[in-house]
Amino acid sequence: MRFENLPVGAFQANAWLLWDEESGKAVLVDPGDEPVRLVSWIRAKGVQVEALLATHGHLDHVSAAREVGEALGGIPFLMHGADRFLLETLGETRKQFGLSPKEPPQLDRELAGEETLPVGSGALRVLHVPGHSPGSVAFLDESEGSLLTGDLLFKGSVGRTDLPGGDAPTLFDSIREKVLTLPGSTRILPGHGPATTIDEEKGHNPFLLGILEA
Repeated sequence: MRFENLPVGAFQANAWLLWDEESGKAVLVDPGDEPVRLVSWIRAKGVQVEALLATHGHLDHVSAAREVGEALGGIPFLMHGADRFLLETLGETRKQFGLSPKEPPQLDRELAGEETLPVGSGALRVLHVPGHSPGSVAFLDESEGSLLTGDLLFKGSVGRTDLPGGDAPTLFDSIREKVLTLPGSTRILPGHGPATTIDEEKGHNPFLLGILEA
């Protein structure tokens, strides 16, 4: 499976396009902003996006989902149900950050964690990783050794927990139990910033020292 990212919007959140090269079937993860740019990017790749996925419901990861889905012919939007409240307050939250209000996307299917989503001949396993938000999930391609972590874990940092529904002990439990148990060579493809690996973060991420020493 191919993975490519496009940072979008005021928060430069990574939108990730994943596709099976043989069939051209694809999913778009975290359509956070700039819908026209995202649709142009997708069409230039010549792939068939079958679903829009969100790692969580914060404005910088879902704000373009409705427009992108409509532009591509009514593609379903999937997210963990525990973050539905963030969709319901999307317009107000955008105004608080000085952004124009937008109509939130309709949540067509709730993710729960541990289900498998097909992408052509490949697949993504959904991991429920709360802490940054109650409904945060990560998407694992076990065959490629790649994990889309959203705002759970970054290169040299971790997600903030001071937003509604955030909880620091829960976030570190998610990292310890769902991420650090994977092979060290697993690529971390985060919601912001550059990619990294589990081994690199074990060796250099200062926020993980407490986990590794426990």
